[in-house]
Amino acid sequence: MIGNNHREAVRALVIVVFLFALMIPVFFYAARKNIALPMQRLQEKKSISVADLRDDMRVQVEIGNIRVRAETAISKEKKEQGLSDRESLADGEGMLFAFDRKGIYMFWNKDMRFPLDLIWIDGDIIVDIYENLPMFSGAPVTLTPQAPGDVVLEVNAGFVKAHGIRKGDTVRISQH
Repeated sequence: MIGNNHREAVRALVIVVFLFALMIPVFFYAARKNIALPMQRLQEKKSISVADLRDDMRVQVEIGNIRVRAETAISKEKKEQGLSDRESLADGEGMLFAFDRKGIYMFWNKDMRFPLDLIWIDGDIIVDIYENLPMFSGAPVTLTPQAPGDVVLEVNAGFVKAHGIRKGDTVRISQH
């Protein structure tokens, strides 16, 4: 009887050691994940508000999983200049016009040398879109949005269609 009890005790000890050996990697994996998550959060870009934007900042505008690197236009002079007199705009780039309060802000294509898509944003929601604003050809085309907003994003013509961007999509702006 003593021999049987001894074998059972050894068997129980082997099982405990085996289970403990299995738990060590799981514990370290879980501990590593818990340590990594705060580090990932520190590396994420923080959203910035329209009030924090200044002329010529480089920001990242995210619409769903689409990202646009944009230059900001905040001052009256910078907004009036916009993208006019430029030869082109690189793929995935744009200009972000920000206003200090929500309103109906009209845009035109005066002196534009390439066509654009315009995206009007209220807070973090797209409220209107105009696709394929033509380049300037003597008489400017003026656009008025259907809804008030506080931000307008200009991108190359065809961008909205290529990425399936729609009214109601959520927008996030972060410093680039």
